[in-house]
Amino acid sequence: MPRYKFAWSNLPSRLLKELSTHLDVDPAYPSLVLRRRYGTRPREEFIRLARPVLEGPWLAQVPTALDTIVNGLWHPGGRDGYLRPSGRQRQLERQ
Repeated sequence: MPRYKFAWSNLPSRLLKELSTHLDVDPAYPSLVLRRRYGTRPREEFIRLARPVLEGPWLAQVPTALDTIVNGLWHPGGRDGYLRPSGRQRQLERQ
């Protein structure tokens, strides 16, 4: 059994459609193509390429996704000297 629960096919259909357009992925099979191209889980390359889509309205509207990203960036020792931003607007700002 995998140690993680991420699956490209679990992404909202609207997000998959936007990613397909932005990353030039076959819209008929976006989760399959994304997995083949970027691996079983999103890594730095995918985040860098998909950033415009991820920073769009989707991220602001999905609180659990935003919280996960912010918590990952502010893990202990990960951002020494920086305070974890509070509030949606502060979390969405580029630091």
